[in-house]
Amino acid sequence: MLLNYTFWVPILNSSIFSILFFLLRGWALYSMCKNTGLNNAWTAWVPFAQNYCMGNLADRYSASIGNKTNTRILMVVFSTINIIFCFIILGWSFSYFISIGLSDYIDDYELVSFVIGIFGILLLMLVFTLIYVITRLLVIYRIFKDFEPRRAGIYTLISFFGFDWICFIISRENVPVGIAGVCNPLQPKYNMDDYSKNY
Repeated sequence: MLLNYTFWVPILNSSIFSILFFLLRGWALYSMCKNTGLNNAWTAWVPFAQNYCMGNLADRYSASIGNKTNTRILMVVFSTINIIFCFIILGWSFSYFISIGLSDYIDDYELVSFVIGIFGILLLMLVFTLIYVITRLLVIYRIFKDFEPRRAGIYTLISFFGFDWICFIISRENVPVGIAGVCNPLQPKYNMDDYSKNY
């Protein structure tokens, strides 16, 4: 009984915190999208579509400074590729272990080819994950350049360690640079008298 308890408690706790952080990030991104008038703000609440929402906010900033980007598509593509790789690894591993369970003899050649195949897929997955993480950090940087340009660097650094939801919550009611320009010392909030959400 003790083994079961010590095994499940950390998993349950990490799952609860992951869901909580996802919901907090979704709430902040939803507010940012609604405040800026972007379509499909509801995507902030959907696990894989949240990448689209973040890319949409970054593309909005790029458009406000005269660049046209499609980061929202890149974010969705890279996260989808990583999910596909995960399912390939799971399926391949499952089928291999089922075949081991059904046979009396384990061939060394099969084991080596399985390990090399898994290693190759993991290497490809690592490359795409690195590309995704770099793209995600650039997207987060552009979002903060729009909503809090003076703190964009530090907020991106905090986001690298997984606490982007805190920075999004802090910046969610800020008037973007595309609307108010760069303000000193910080961007104004939407609830101030000078700016309204209909601006």
